[in-house]
Amino acid sequence: MPPVFFHRAWPLFVLLSLLMKGLGSRVVPRETHSLVGIVDLAAILLFGPVGGAWVAAAGAFLYQIERGLVEGVRARREGSELAGPVLVGNLAFDSGLKGWMALVSGTLYQRVGGPAPLYRIDLSLAGPTLLLLVTWFLMDHLGWGIAEAILGGWKRVRDWLHAVIVPSLLIELAPLPLSVLVAFLYASGSPGAFLLMSAGLIATSLVIQRLVRITLQQQHNVRELMVLNEIGRAVAHAEMSVEALAELVYQQASHIVDTSFFHLGFFEGDLFTLAIRVRDGVRQPPLTVTVPRGKGIVGWMRESKQPLLVRDFVREMDRLPARPLYLDPDPPRSGVFVPLLASGEAIGSISIQSRRPAAFDEQHLRILSFIADQAALAIEKARLYQAARERAAELERIAAENARLYAAVREERDRLRLLQDVTRDLTRRLDLDDLLQRLLQRALESLKAADGVILLLGTRRETPRAISTQEGPQTDLGLILERGLAGWVIHNRQAALLPDVRKDPRWLPGAQAVGSAVAVPILHGDTPWGAITLTHPQPGFFAQADLTLLLALADQAAVALEAARQYEAQRRRAVQLQTIAEVMRSILSILDLDALLNQVVRLVRSRFGYSHAHIFTVDAEREEVIFRASTDPENPFWEARQGRLSLEEGLVGWVARHGEATIVGDVCQDPRWLPDQKDVRSEVAVPLKVGNDVVGVLDVQSDEVDAFDDEDLFILRTLADQIAVALENARLYRAEQEEAWVLNALLQVAQNIARARDLSETLETVVRLVPLLIGAEPCVLLLRERESGVFRVAHGYGAGWKALEGQVLDSRVIPALARVVQGATPLALVAEPDVEGMPVAVSGLLPGGSGWLYPLVAGGEVCSVLLLGLGAGGTPLSGKQQTILSGLAHQAGIAIQEARLRQEAEVRQRLEQELAVAREIQRRLLPECCPQIPGWSIGAAWEAARAVGGDFYDFVPLPDGRLGIVVADVSDKGVPAALFMVLSRSLVRASAVNHASPAEALGHVNRLLLEDSQAEMFVSVFYGVLDPQAGEMRYASAGHNPALLVRADGETALLQAPGVILGVIPDARLEERVVELRPGDTLVLYTDGVTETINRHEEEFGLERLTRIVTDRRADALPDVQAAVLEALKEFGEGQPPFDDLTLVLIRREL
Repeated sequence: MPPVFFHRAWPLFVLLSLLMKGLGSRVVPRETHSLVGIVDLAAILLFGPVGGAWVAAAGAFLYQIERGLVEGVRARREGSELAGPVLVGNLAFDSGLKGWMALVSGTLYQRVGGPAPLYRIDLSLAGPTLLLLVTWFLMDHLGWGIAEAILGGWKRVRDWLHAVIVPSLLIELAPLPLSVLVAFLYASGSPGAFLLMSAGLIATSLVIQRLVRITLQQQHNVRELMVLNEIGRAVAHAEMSVEALAELVYQQASHIVDTSFFHLGFFEGDLFTLAIRVRDGVRQPPLTVTVPRGKGIVGWMRESKQPLLVRDFVREMDRLPARPLYLDPDPPRSGVFVPLLASGEAIGSISIQSRRPAAFDEQHLRILSFIADQAALAIEKARLYQAARERAAELERIAAENARLYAAVREERDRLRLLQDVTRDLTRRLDLDDLLQRLLQRALESLKAADGVILLLGTRRETPRAISTQEGPQTDLGLILERGLAGWVIHNRQAALLPDVRKDPRWLPGAQAVGSAVAVPILHGDTPWGAITLTHPQPGFFAQADLTLLLALADQAAVALEAARQYEAQRRRAVQLQTIAEVMRSILSILDLDALLNQVVRLVRSRFGYSHAHIFTVDAEREEVIFRASTDPENPFWEARQGRLSLEEGLVGWVARHGEATIVGDVCQDPRWLPDQKDVRSEVAVPLKVGNDVVGVLDVQSDEVDAFDDEDLFILRTLADQIAVALENARLYRAEQEEAWVLNALLQVAQNIARARDLSETLETVVRLVPLLIGAEPCVLLLRERESGVFRVAHGYGAGWKALEGQVLDSRVIPALARVVQGATPLALVAEPDVEGMPVAVSGLLPGGSGWLYPLVAGGEVCSVLLLGLGAGGTPLSGKQQTILSGLAHQAGIAIQEARLRQEAEVRQRLEQELAVAREIQRRLLPECCPQIPGWSIGAAWEAARAVGGDFYDFVPLPDGRLGIVVADVSDKGVPAALFMVLSRSLVRASAVNHASPAEALGHVNRLLLEDSQAEMFVSVFYGVLDPQAGEMRYASAGHNPALLVRADGETALLQAPGVILGVIPDARLEERVVELRPGDTLVLYTDGVTETINRHEEEFGLERLTRIVTDRRADALPDVQAAVLEALKEFGEGQPPFDDLTLVLIRREL
């Protein structure tokens, strides 16, 4: 063939070779089968070995490049690394193998006479063509077989050959003859036929590819069904236990996928238990963690009950329904998660993960879901089966237990019938000896024993005893209790069964032949009361059932013994109570306390047989007990202590302090005991209580150790309660007598004080009654002066007090007196510091330097103090003395206060009468009425802040029809101001008549005041001379408030005239001025009592309010204006008492 043809055709065949290679089918992994051999052999037949080699090698080369590009895209999509060396190796191997296959097979074809290009087809081509086809096929599989051997050895070659031989023969070898037809059609120059043939090859490749895929899918489905069937059979035949099923699931999953990271766990509440845990192929121990519902992938899977396939955690993390909860420095990249569903609930989960991305696909998810469903069903059945087995076992156990219980019930019924019979028999017997005899008889009958003995321990009121079937001398009880069998069971509180007594050291041999024995203790709670011992000559006669029955009899015996002892105790209790009642009847009529207590101790000793009995009373104030009565009254121990004992000493002191009874079995072992009796060995002390207060102690002693028990304590407590009642009755009787005496004394005090006519008689009565009633002498009354607060010796009784009368005692320099005043409480003077600061003459009155300061209080304050002498040593006041003195002091304080108030009231009444007279005199000095001047109106008002005041006003008639008008205000208030006001008025009136000029008149008054007045008082004066005819006023002001002028048109002005107040400086400068008064003008003269009236907010009425009222009412009649001003002052003051004297004078020109 010409070269130009070769150059034109080979790209077409290369492209066709690449297309056929790409349309191949992968029947088995790692191997692609296609019709590319037809194209490559056609190229050999057309272009010869070399040209065919180029086409085959180029097609394979381009195909491997295309595969490398596809793998690169997939690697980038999955985030994995591209295996570059593998791709390069495949490219070199595939293209090189194809080139060599074409060269070798083409060369052999030409050597045997095969033509190229192929222009004809005949039988001569059969040999070369067959050689070409076979050589091509064999070299192709030989080359790939060698590659498989290099990669995996001859076993891999055999497996590979077994897998590819059939598809290779059918797909690659059988169609190779078509290459001759393709080459012929192309060489003959028939493009249409060639293209049709090429299209047919392409279509055939597609059909083969489709058929291969369908076949592979069917084979895959068959294999998957086989796997699932095998899994189902394995699960169905697996052991019915959760652990075994979990292990089976792990093993089956390991056959399908890589289980290097495998978890299988079960839910229980919020707990998730990983039964199987594999990491990096290594089994880990089970683990329980908390997985809240909906948290993490496992929690989400539990809630949603849906499986999850994750091909790449890195790429899909944001799209996952939940994020993993674990933290791992090298986390997995892919995983499949499947829930274990049973009855619609997730009971667990399976998770398989890998560090490789895309390690799992939908097939793995599907198979694992099937495994999970089968496993969940089997696990649920296993759980139910296990529960059923446990239930069956429980029912079997219950049945066996019921059978055993039935037998035990029958046995117990028989035993109870026997015990019931024995109980009825024993409970009817209240005599202790009769009871024990009958008990032994019934025990011998019940156990068919030959002999027996009942040993009963003694009490304080019972001696130990032994009841036996044997007659004759009794065995030594002490020896039995110390070394015998009965002593052993009593000491250990345990029953004993001796099949052969000869082999047991606890048995003490006796006269009778004994082979076996059984012994049980008689227990009352944990306290042993005795023992029952039964014997028989035959060894091994008694069995365990006999021991059980005898224990039951011992329990019944304990109940019967308790009833018998209680009966005996109740009988004794009745006798004791009767004795206690007799004792109490004999003492309740005794009201004298000493006689009562002596009678009590004698009766307690004689009726109850105690060695010694004592009664103590409690002095709560001194915290002591007082020895009051005893069967040994002349005890030197108590005489040495003066019959008193601290509450911190002895058993008696302890009982009085704590209010609890105590029994001491051996006083020598108790550190609280005081040796008040030589022969005392035991003692019991019981408090005498009234309510919760301990008023005394009953103490009983014995010369024996442990002589007292709870029964004695009951007797003594009962006695103590009755004695306390008797004590309280005697105390109340004595208290009533004392209270009657005290009330009578206080009544006499009240009567005597009430007869006193004045303060002096009251004081004398008080100081005489105190020594009379409490025996305190001397008695001096210190009266407190209200203004200074010091005390004055006002009255007294006893020797030496007269020398002190009128002497002053200041509490600020006498600490003791200050404490009495401050606390209003009495104070004992028993030491020299107590009389510190007190005059020697006063402290010398106290005999022995001891005494009391007793306050007399009235109205919450100390108004007087009594100084009392009580003799040497400061003998304390008794309760009765304190009561009398307290009542006397209360009445005396009130009486003294009332006497003082009466005196003050009388003085105040006389003063008020004198002030009323002075007020009337002062009022008469003021004008009786205002002058009546034609064409003029004049009004005036005056009010004193106190009974009398210092303000005044006056109208002085002058020659030529003129009128002098005076308004003045004296400094200060009350009586001094009123007297100075009288003087000032007289001087002003006289000066006004003698001096026509107002300034000269006031100057003359000033000089007279300075000459005649020594009172250091002064007066402010406004003096004006009104000329009605001229309609003007000449005026001067001596430091007084400026007059207010309100014109008819509402204009206002203040009449200012410089000047100083009168009575202060000799040459007072006064200026005189003139003001014209036109019709309708109103002139207001006033004192500061008007403008300085204050309300409850401390605000002043002020000149502004006065001006506003007069201006607003200027058109009204002058009386109405005056009334408006006074009403405004009253409302403004809001009922407050007037602060200063008030004077108001109004003058109006009408025409």
